[in-house]
This record gives sequence, C-alpha cells and structure tokens, in this order.
Amino acid sequence: MNRLFTFGCSFTEYFWPTWADIAGQNFDYYQNWGRSGAGNQYIFNSLIEANARKQFTDKDTVIIMWTNVTREDRYVNYEWKTVGNIYTVQTFYDKPFIKKYADDRGYLIRDLATIAATIDLLDHWGVKYHLLSMVPLNNLDQSSVKSSPDSDVIELYASAIEKIKPSIYETVFNFDWFSRNVNGIKEFNIHPIPSEHLEYVEKVLPEYPISDATREWVKQFDRSAKRLDKFDFFDQHRPKRRL
Repeated sequence: MNRLFTFGCSFTEYFWPTWADIAGQNFDYYQNWGRSGAGNQYIFNSLIEANARKQFTDKDTVIIMWTNVTREDRYVNYEWKTVGNIYTVQTFYDKPFIKKYADDRGYLIRDLATIAATIDLLDHWGVKYHLLSMVPLNNLDQSSVKSSPDSDVIELYASAIEKIKPSIYETVFNFDWFSRNVNGIKEFNIHPIPSEHLEYVEKVLPEYPISDATREWVKQFDRSAKRLDKFDFFDQHRPKRRL
C-alpha cells in the first residue's frame, strides 16, 4: 500500500488543511502525527512510535516538518505537554524554570543532534522521506551563519541541515510573518491558511501534483479560514495514540 506518514507541529496538523493534508491526497493511506505546540523532541518520539506501530517499509513515505528549537516537550500524568515556544504565550513553564533551564545554544545542540539521528534512522529504514521546516534551523536569530555565536554547532551538523528543504517562513512569507494580507489587514498570520500551504507544497514538493479537485477543496477551506472558522474534519488521518 502507498502510505504517507507526516510529523510536525500545528503547521502540520491544524483545524484546516495543511501541507500534510494536501500532499496526503496523493496516497492510498495517510496518517498525520502533527500536534499543536509540538517541539522537535516530540516530533522525533512520534516518528519512533509510528514505526513501532506501523512497521515502515521501503514503500512508505515519511515527511517531517521540523519546528523552531526553543520548545520543551514533556510527558506528564499520561499526556504530552506541547506548549510551543517556551519564551512566548504559555503557562506550563514559569519564569524561574525558564531563567534556570532555557538555553538557546543548548536547544540548538539538542535538536540538530536529533535531526541528524533521524536522518540516520530514515536511511536505515529505507523509506522515502522529505525533511521540511517551519523556520530555518541553521541559527536561532536568522542572522548570518558566520556571525552567529553558534556557528560551530551549525557547521558540525551542516550535512543534516543541508537535507532540510527551505522553510515555509522563507519560501512563502519571505522571512516576514507580517508579509501576507489577511482580510484586508496586514497582520501576523500565526498559521498559514490552506492556499499558503498549497503554495508551499508546490514550491518544495513538486513531485506531488495538485489535482483540480484538491485545488477546489483548498479554496473552500480558504474562504472559511479567512473568516477564522475552525474545523475538525481530519480525525480519519490522526493516529489513535495510546502513549
């Protein structure tokens, strides 16, 4: 069977169709393991769990959209806590925790090592795979690699970073989340609307053709997304997790 497994944060699994749902139209079987607020450690854990449950083969395709590295994932009291960027709006980690434990360089070291290990596993499993990203992972502040204080970490994992396709932040939003005009108002579009996800698929995953039916499907959701409607139509593509 022609199977697709996708992994990421809310840019992968959301209330309306994302790049994953659009690419999934090309497959006989599709599971979306994305989760809102997820960090790269959760994404890696989900990948391992999915393989344990579904036994990947060389006929399967895996697509991962890595997220920004300043996230903390924890499994507490029988549920995953995925609260997004530790420095922004979240209430799970208090200021003393952030002051004591949050370390940008440490996050970069942790997640780039995780990505390098993921590539080794995907190669070992023999699956077809693509690595995407929400934002560029070569540094935290989008400055020149040469001027980054973490350039040694970036250089160490350069071969892994090179396998990640350009991010949605750079290809669709041109390095500016405020660049798109939504509802006639230039505002921070926290989550790309379906047509922006389609644009991303066309730019970085051209091997997956977009049918006329899928384009019309995206347009329908686009209109509702611009009204800020919410949807919950994708349960059939979500794994039934027990962990």
